[in-house]
Amino acid sequence: MTMLYLAWQHRSSRRWFPVGRLSRLDSSTGGFEFSYVQGAKEAEESGFRTIPAFPKLERRYRSSELFPTFRNRVMNTRRVDRPVYLRQLGLDADDCDELTELSVSGGRSYTDSFEVFPPIEPDPDGRFNTQLMLHGLRHTNPHAIEAVQSLQPGKELRVAVELNNPVATHAILVYTQDYYVLGWLPRYVTEGIHRGGDWTVADAKASIARVSPDAPLSHQVLLDFSGRLPPGVNPMRDLQQYRPIAEPAH
Repeated sequence: MTMLYLAWQHRSSRRWFPVGRLSRLDSSTGGFEFSYVQGAKEAEESGFRTIPAFPKLERRYRSSELFPTFRNRVMNTRRVDRPVYLRQLGLDADDCDELTELSVSGGRSYTDSFEVFPPIEPDPDGRFNTQLMLHGLRHTNPHAIEAVQSLQPGKELRVAVELNNPVATHAILVYTQDYYVLGWLPRYVTEGIHRGGDWTVADAKASIARVSPDAPLSHQVLLDFSGRLPPGVNPMRDLQQYRPIAEPAH
């Protein structure tokens, strides 16, 4: 894993905005780089303020080590329960770096409204496979929450466009084979895979990657999500909201 995006949620509207990009620099340079993306400017209109460690939107930040803003979202390597935690994430403690852990855990914190997510990276045929946290479980019903507890990794789910969602224009429902609605795909992703209001993903599939019953509802269900985008479409490359604000140094 060499790149992750940072999303911020507006608490009252529950809308998500991509606001930043964290990259691992190449092996010759080493270290990490953080830069804000254009989505942060849109988020400012809803109250987003720059992160204290990264005060300027127009600057690229570099460090030889992972920035504390992100390091604090990774479990300390000295904790004796870390191997168990990583197994719960489906990761190997002997072959897991910080960005890989963050890409699966989401890096959620009780103290802020940020979430980390991996990019959608389609192959030359447009096919992609990514992992995302299920959103909105708390807004479904008790039966769905109970149903989640019995779901096993690999369990196939259904996805469908929700046409009458009062909050989100591009809402994608996730539900079980017996039609219990579990929640939604994250909006910061679904908005990126629409074009002109149309759902562009063919062969869309979702399944359970991990269920963590002891985690908060917002963080209990990790999904495997895959599909095929039209040829040449790459959301993180094409959409303005994912483009860095600061130009790279020459």
